[in-house]
Amino acid sequence: MLITVERMMQYMKKWKWLACGLVALTLTVGLFARVAFAQEADGNNTVTVCVTMEKFTLGQGYKIEPILVTLPAGTKTAQVITDLLGPGNYENTGTVADSFYLSSIKDGDTDISGVPQYILDKTGPLSPKDRSDDQWLGEFDYYTNSGWMYAINNSFPGVGASGTTLAQGDVLRWQYTLYGLGADLGADNTQWGGVPLINAANKDALTWRVAEINGMANKADVLAQGENQKKYDGATAVLKDMESTQDSVDTALAALNRLDEAPAVTGDADGDGYITGNDLAVVNKYFGTTVETGQNGDVDADGFITGNDLAVVNKYFGTTGLNE
Repeated sequence: MLITVERMMQYMKKWKWLACGLVALTLTVGLFARVAFAQEADGNNTVTVCVTMEKFTLGQGYKIEPILVTLPAGTKTAQVITDLLGPGNYENTGTVADSFYLSSIKDGDTDISGVPQYILDKTGPLSPKDRSDDQWLGEFDYYTNSGWMYAINNSFPGVGASGTTLAQGDVLRWQYTLYGLGADLGADNTQWGGVPLINAANKDALTWRVAEINGMANKADVLAQGENQKKYDGATAVLKDMESTQDSVDTALAALNRLDEAPAVTGDADGDGYITGNDLAVVNKYFGTTVETGQNGDVDADGFITGNDLAVVNKYFGTTGLNE
């Protein structure tokens, strides 16, 4: 069939209209897709995770103490640590989005006198002079193959921190390794020649519990009650000990799950189990003074003998209410 120039122009106009329509449809679909993703990102789809940064293999403590962080679901592990450290406090290769490797962090603690013996048995004596910069702690400091590694839920992913994301309840622990690409942390790197040096306990649950306490607005008041400070300090010591057993970790967790509470306020100033005129007499005797908390008529446990203590005694007058 012979197609004239005029007919060809008509076809071209028709196809041009159709092509424009397809382009418009494609752009519209793309626009809706972007809006949908934007709405999803702007939603309240968040997770809470626990994060630490530890220098226990150096005989030191935390760089970042256990903390609970709420963030958008699917946040990359690299984003979490860079946000917590802050600009200018870390060096890396790659990017948060791709091939991220944490090469060093700003840290001026050069005391390595507390390096565990099981590590020194492998490395031999270590010296602060073996550190490339006394203000930065990172790869190859002190010994070959040292550097920063991270574990999620007591497992080392084996990929860069831009290759993993965090979910609800995850425990993210950044740890400094001195020997064997994590062998001193208990990581199984036998494929790289790094046989685990210790059978590391799973400290995730205890770490989370400490993070919960660290996040309490009234942390100081809570720890001041009974044996709570002792329990907290004991748990922290267990966490920092690279050779802690699982039994010791579980025992510390059980203790932190049974925090002592403040004694009930009953107005029993003399401690005989009854609220009587004698309790009023005790309060009146020390009225207007500062005393040891809970003593000498301080029935409201604020350290001062005031009208409020009298009010408490009057409120419970004639009842039994021994403070325990």
